[in-house]
Amino acid sequence: MVNLEKIAHHLFGFPDDYDPIQFVISPFRFISPLTLFNVRVFLCVYVLVIRIWTEDINGEDNNIYFTVLSYWHLLSYLAFVLVISIKMKSWNLKYDDMDFSKPSEFCCSPDTHFTRFCKYLTVSSEVLTSLTMGIVIVFWGLLYDSSKPFVGAELFENISVHGFNALFTLTDLFMCCRKIYPKQICYLLFWLLLYMLSTMIYHHSTSIWVYPFLNYFSPFATGYYIGILVLFVILYYFGYGLQRFRDFLSIKINGERGPVIEMRATPK
Repeated sequence: MVNLEKIAHHLFGFPDDYDPIQFVISPFRFISPLTLFNVRVFLCVYVLVIRIWTEDINGEDNNIYFTVLSYWHLLSYLAFVLVISIKMKSWNLKYDDMDFSKPSEFCCSPDTHFTRFCKYLTVSSEVLTSLTMGIVIVFWGLLYDSSKPFVGAELFENISVHGFNALFTLTDLFMCCRKIYPKQICYLLFWLLLYMLSTMIYHHSTSIWVYPFLNYFSPFATGYYIGILVLFVILYYFGYGLQRFRDFLSIKINGERGPVIEMRATPK
């Protein structure tokens, strides 16, 4: 008899040794948990200020835009990961006092509310990594009109929401031990499908396409839809490759003792 629970766990679940502490420690020993916390505070404040500022400049409800939704996504991720850091009091953690070969005190049970919250945040960060890179590529490669270059405040705004967003996400990926699980790409696909459906509903209500290339009446619509889907799938696994490269650098820099090496040795 088919065990649906086991199938769902294999496709969507986390390893048995999942440990929330991966969010608050760095794979590089020269980046202390306190430094990681301070960097995230700065990024969170910057993203919040830019979001408020751009809302004021545009003077309209633009939350249907992919970029804006992803920027809210980035802000919520940074805010929630700071909540985790505060709960763990990460600024007090010292690498020399930690034994990464054993689960941390925060990995009490896979069924605790806190651990489940951290798993949701892991999924959020996995999706966010792909989204922010994709936004940069699609905006500057497909939507940007080079005949009308941005200047002044408009240039700064667009660099912040179509450039720094990816930089901040990748900075966070390299500075902490969070993982990207290849099999969880299904969450990214679900997010993209949900957004496409929402734009169709928006078009049905307003007769306006959020982005011209999403117009499924266009003869090029199929190519655009498939191309964007393939792009984000590639970016998801590119993000996974960056995470593996980060771990490789950690091993080279830390030598025989480092969070990545010792966390990898945690019993399954």
